[in-house]
Amino acid sequence: MRHNSYKKLIIPLTIIPVGLFYFLLLFIPLVFVFYYSLQQNPHFESSPEGLSFYNYYYYFSRPHYTNVIFRTLWFAILTTVGSVVIGYSASMVLRRVMHRIGSTAVLLLAFPILSGPIVTVLGWMIMLTSNGLIGESISFVRDILGLPEQSTRLLGSDVAVIIGMIHFNLAFVILNLLNVMLKIKPELEEAAMNLGANRWQTFWHVFLPITIPGIFSASLISFALAMNAFINPLYLGNSSRYVLTTQISNFMLSSYNWQMASATSVILLFISLFIIVSYTHFYKRYTKAIL
Repeated sequence: MRHNSYKKLIIPLTIIPVGLFYFLLLFIPLVFVFYYSLQQNPHFESSPEGLSFYNYYYYFSRPHYTNVIFRTLWFAILTTVGSVVIGYSASMVLRRVMHRIGSTAVLLLAFPILSGPIVTVLGWMIMLTSNGLIGESISFVRDILGLPEQSTRLLGSDVAVIIGMIHFNLAFVILNLLNVMLKIKPELEEAAMNLGANRWQTFWHVFLPITIPGIFSASLISFALAMNAFINPLYLGNSSRYVLTTQISNFMLSSYNWQMASATSVILLFISLFIIVSYTHFYKRYTKAIL
């Protein structure tokens, strides 16, 4: 009896602290952000008194603001696709050599996470200048091919932002995919090839379908990280080409427009949630259809 009563108590004792943590440090701040986004905006003369959705109306009625949403989504999609494609290929290679360099490979993969985005961004800032490693490499190839001289500086471009975000997200993507791939028994592939399938057919009909859950989780994590990336767009991108996170920072620290910063934060949250929930729903329908 005592053992059963203890088991009944252990669940609420573990859930309550976590629930309080999320309620106090996540839910309540979000409520305040939403409330602040509805307040009268002193920066706009036409803003009505009291609570209203004027800040949202103002945001969506300005094309240069809505373009930021599309740019953020485009960066997130490119980053997710690039991370998953590169990460999938790298995971397949690591799966083959994991028994020889397992601990070293995991340590190298975790380095961007352990060092943080600032360190990796500073490295890319050096390499993406005209005199950096990548800039000099582009100049070398251009001279060999006899192409006309152009600036090889990638720092401050959209390409630099995508490169930086893919590099940071790769660790999360590879660790997710590698975890799934290591659970696949080599005997499955051998059996398919013994039955007459070539390497491509074995990959397409056996290996790839088993790794779909890993692709789903990896792409979801990569997209969420890319949508909320701040350091990479701030330091590697053009200061005039905002994404939602840098736009929020500009509203808060440059124009001191906290109402618009709050409204933009809510917009970012709802767009991210809508896409993630829709993607999850699509994945569930897809898995039901193939099972």
